[in-house]
Amino acid sequence: MKKTFLIIHLLIMTSLTLLFFGCQKIEKKTVDAGELQKIIQMPPLPHKVHETLRYLDELQYPDDPVTQSLLKRTRAVVLMQQPDVSLATVLAELNAAEQVLTRENLKDTLTKKAYSKIYLNRGLTYLHFLHRRLQKVILYPPEQQDEQLPFQLVDKYFAQASAALSKGKSFVAATPLYYDFVMAEANLAREMALLIGHSFIDANNFKQSFQMQAIESYKEIHSSFIEGKCPPDTGIAALHNAVLVHLEKASSDPDLWSSLINQLESLEKSEKFKKLLRTNHQSILAGTIIELYRRKSAPEKLLQALRKGETVFQKLLREQTALFKQRNYAAATRHLDDYGHLVASIVMGYLDLGENYYPKALAAAQSSKWITQAISVKFPISTIEGLTARLSEENSLYVEYFIAPEGLVTFIVKPDGTLEVIREQNTTTPRLLELIHHFRKNISDYSVTRRLERNPNDINEWLTTLKLGDELRKILVDNPGLLNNEYNRIYIAPHLTIQSISFATLPVEINYTAPLKSRFLIDTAPPITFIPSLNIPDQPSGNPKEKHDALYLLRSDFTDVKPNTTSSKRTFGDLPDVIDEVSRCREIFPGKLLKEKQATEKNFWRHASVAKLIYFATHGDFTEDNPYNSPLLLAKGSWFDRSDGRLTVSELLEAHLNQTILSADLVVMSACSTAAARARPLYSNDLSSVARTFLVLGAKNVMGTQWEAAGETYVAMMPQLIRYYKNGNTAPDALWLAQKEYLDNERKNLNKNPKRFFAMPFYWGSAMMFSRL
Repeated sequence: MKKTFLIIHLLIMTSLTLLFFGCQKIEKKTVDAGELQKIIQMPPLPHKVHETLRYLDELQYPDDPVTQSLLKRTRAVVLMQQPDVSLATVLAELNAAEQVLTRENLKDTLTKKAYSKIYLNRGLTYLHFLHRRLQKVILYPPEQQDEQLPFQLVDKYFAQASAALSKGKSFVAATPLYYDFVMAEANLAREMALLIGHSFIDANNFKQSFQMQAIESYKEIHSSFIEGKCPPDTGIAALHNAVLVHLEKASSDPDLWSSLINQLESLEKSEKFKKLLRTNHQSILAGTIIELYRRKSAPEKLLQALRKGETVFQKLLREQTALFKQRNYAAATRHLDDYGHLVASIVMGYLDLGENYYPKALAAAQSSKWITQAISVKFPISTIEGLTARLSEENSLYVEYFIAPEGLVTFIVKPDGTLEVIREQNTTTPRLLELIHHFRKNISDYSVTRRLERNPNDINEWLTTLKLGDELRKILVDNPGLLNNEYNRIYIAPHLTIQSISFATLPVEINYTAPLKSRFLIDTAPPITFIPSLNIPDQPSGNPKEKHDALYLLRSDFTDVKPNTTSSKRTFGDLPDVIDEVSRCREIFPGKLLKEKQATEKNFWRHASVAKLIYFATHGDFTEDNPYNSPLLLAKGSWFDRSDGRLTVSELLEAHLNQTILSADLVVMSACSTAAARARPLYSNDLSSVARTFLVLGAKNVMGTQWEAAGETYVAMMPQLIRYYKNGNTAPDALWLAQKEYLDNERKNLNKNPKRFFAMPFYWGSAMMFSRL
């Protein structure tokens, strides 16, 4: 017995020692060059700049000059992502990185490579600042611009960027990195030509000069690619960009057209390149050929190119499906970028062919929602005929928005089966994205609301928000003519960042003297519900169990939850209001209550399959860097069920793959950000939120939130939603009626108490309903 005790004691002490030294090693934070490279390659994440800089400051200072230089260069790249940082600050970090290497022997190849990358970043830094300054000129009306950008400054920055890139090339001649520099130069010139071309400043000489420089650089890469010198990724991207610049520059030159088409078709047929090119390379080629035939107005050739493009797309879709079924969500998301432009080319190509091909264009627009297809392959895909039958039965309207590089396309299907297509002519895609970003940011920012509450006379910021929303409403609602009270409901299938708009909050009548009394779309439009895609099946497979009344999951105590529970580093305080909220809802619609420690993932799955109504009252979160990690926070389970208390998107999708089916008619998530999607356009896929994922599991209607769920508002509004639903209204109608009633009451309260601001859209506009057709 004594011997056994000594052995156990020894094992415990050894484990504690190893744990202690392991922790010490973690706290040491030595420099990891691979980690630094990952930071440099990250997409711009302004909200993580301070956190990343703090991490870099905590790293040990390395003895190796190359890593020293990399550390300083990384700081420069991160600083560059900060909106208000000066050009001088970023260049100071790059100069420091350069000086470290200047003091060392540059004969070493690795050091030369590191030295050259400093110049690559220097050139891209100038591009970044120039791009930002030009955007101010292009995207904002004259009264909102800080200053007009003098073209002498454009010329100066471009010359400095080109000089930096040229110097960097001299260190890495005849290496794959060399073509990164050539591509950077070409893209720099192309970006300048495009931006200047879109602006209202007359600068044709500048534009043509930049176009010629871009074409020359692309030609160099293309020639090297054909000779097998540069990587396929770089070669194909250069070829595609060269075609786009040519299309802008000389669309009426027959010889140029023939030359481009011959190059692309020979490359497409080449056995050598067929073996070399991955599917994503093929998609770029297919999209580029479609674009060429679109501009050339050759219908027969365009139709052939579109069929080839669809074949490549189906191949990509199969790869996506495989990645999804392997639970490799990160790779599947990255894969999306590889063919986004192909889908856009197919959509616009079919539209160019005329009305007979509008259904094909709509189908292509829907197919960009690839995750929905990937997980629904075993279900029949809905057709236009099936859709119109449903619309006719309900007297409803279906609206699909598609953002193409050329602008917004709106598909409208009416109850009589008419398919109408409206192409936005007056607003460019950059302007639309900018409008969406600023309106969404202002309407969902509690600090904007608080500033108005503290100083009711300072209405300028709120008026700016209303004007942005008014412009958006004209584009998305007025132009397609959606404000028609003859319909009982509107189904909206949003594309990319349009998903982030709460349509109910779009202003229809701005009161300039009393902005809080302005009227919104919810005051005039029929109920609106959002659908991810027609490809979500009407009925899940399997035999749903008999439904009970309701299942409520409530968690109000979060004293044991640390800020690092999710990757957003949010702090999660207690939610005392949800106790009253759920109590009121249960009085109207009785059901089983899982409260506090009982509200575990295991208990949720145990009871969810037989619930008609599932109601979450807890914290939610949206993790932009990895949407599949976005959670609803439940209670931690026992050690045996290994439940961490975070019901995430990826766990819900895996449950679907394991044949889990929910038969709920309505899922309500009274929690923050459960319907939020990524802000960056290319990543805003349909199922990157908790709300949309519940549809895949079989729920018919899901209420999620675009931003914070204000406690006092939801205590008043959610019981009304449940009351309208219990009284026989559909879920979309019930939410719309509850929001209208809440807003009307708060407007009356505002008349009695001018300091009560709960009529602001921040409080009531976050809730959105998502439905299956």
